[in-house]
Amino acid sequence: MGFGVNVNHCYSGFSAGNGYKVYPNPTDDVLNIEFEHTEELPEEIALFNSVGEKVAEADMKQKAKDMEFQAQKKITFDVKKLPKGTYYLHIVSKEQVDKKQILIGISSSTSH
Repeated sequence: MGFGVNVNHCYSGFSAGNGYKVYPNPTDDVLNIEFEHTEELPEEIALFNSVGEKVAEADMKQKAKDMEFQAQKKITFDVKKLPKGTYYLHIVSKEQVDKKQILIGISSSTSH
């Protein structure tokens, strides 16, 4: 018996059920997670490399109290210093874990 994980490669707008968008993807310098509203934020947002090591995370409890975040409704990860490669953004809510594939320093048209 197997199982699968649904991985979306990019978002261009707010996801209907999730209320956030992730952009740009691929990226070279910053990764933005923008929320439609801030009433129901995820419990955790973290970026993992291809071997499962956490390379960045946002303190969502702190963000909920941050006036600048409340105004902008956006989290930005600086990814300039991360090695080129495929990463996975985990957005953890009470109901589910959304996993998004993020390409850093790799053009979407690059072939291996």
